[in-house]
Amino acid sequence: MALKASPGACRPSELAHFVLRTKDPKKLIEFYQNFLNAKITHSSDLITFMTWDHEHHRFAILNDPNAVPKPDNAVGVDHFALTFGSLGQLLQAYKTRKEIGIEPAYCVHHGMSISMYYKDPDGNKIENQVDTFKTKEEAMQYMTSAEFAKNPRGPDYNPDELLKRFEAGEDETTLMKRGA
Repeated sequence: MALKASPGACRPSELAHFVLRTKDPKKLIEFYQNFLNAKITHSSDLITFMTWDHEHHRFAILNDPNAVPKPDNAVGVDHFALTFGSLGQLLQAYKTRKEIGIEPAYCVHHGMSISMYYKDPDGNKIENQVDTFKTKEEAMQYMTSAEFAKNPRGPDYNPDELLKRFEAGEDETTLMKRGA
């Protein structure tokens, strides 16, 4: 019997992991140990598996001596994004990373999320973000709004200013509003 395709029939349950190809695995391993507080679950000359949570691996670093850098405008994956549970957690990660010399390339308030975009030593982009709405449904509703349609990227923001306001005790709900 042939299977019939239908919308949603083949949806995965979650994103399992990503793999980065590099010419310099030691540099990337050290970066991600610091950036994600990741631990190595297995390592060989070919590949290193790493995780930051209960999974056996969330990502891997593949050693390829013939790997070449790709230009910023190359076709393919632009970035991967990781979600934090609160604005406070996102800002704590920012503060901790800044103390060891890792700063975002740029920061954007998308409306449904507040994001910080970093680059690893190979130039791969990592988005760290926090959702600004209480529910996924509210975020989806916002993405169909006229406000979002006018500027789907959203405005840049200064993470030091946001951190300063947060540490001064300004309400997190207020800080998470676009344009606040």
